[in-house]
Amino acid sequence: MKRFIILSIISIFLFSCSSIEFNEISPSASLFKPSVVVLLPVKMPDGYDHDVTKAEKAVYDNAMKTKKFEKIISPENARQQMNENKELQESIMAYFSKLKTLGISDKDLSKRICDLYLADTIIVAEFSKWGYIEYLGDKFGEVSASIKLIDGATGTIYWKAMHQEKESYSLFKPDLGKIADKVLHRMFKNMPDLPEVKKK
Repeated sequence: MKRFIILSIISIFLFSCSSIEFNEISPSASLFKPSVVVLLPVKMPDGYDHDVTKAEKAVYDNAMKTKKFEKIISPENARQQMNENKELQESIMAYFSKLKTLGISDKDLSKRICDLYLADTIIVAEFSKWGYIEYLGDKFGEVSASIKLIDGATGTIYWKAMHQEKESYSLFKPDLGKIADKVLHRMFKNMPDLPEVKKK
């Protein structure tokens, strides 16, 4: 009985350490076999576009750590290609618009985006909170982000996750990029159990 209680406590502890605020996996996610993923340029809260490099680094680094993809097109690379290709730029803007206003992952647009990037999978990352706050006399650095893993061919969202982290401080502000890294690390650890791929 004592051993059972100890094991239960350990299990609860491990679950609490790995859990995130929101994690939704499609029942058919196990059938999804992504290979080449494009990380679309990250959406930042108003007024924080100057920190987009830190945010995108957190997304890219933690996507790489999963070892689940044969190739990852970074947000920086994706933005560069988008700026050089009007059709791609218009497709991404229209896709984001439908995703945000209607909650729809448009099949035709997702397919066009992946065709233009020579990819089969899209990851959309958005930061809803990024900055420093004060609450009841305590000061915090705060980052909140969401992720969507999308099949380019069908527009199906196989995984959605959201998480936020706060770090208290008194004099020296914490690095928001490092907080973002913690947020993305926690989320990617909850990604569907996809088969690992070997890079060519």
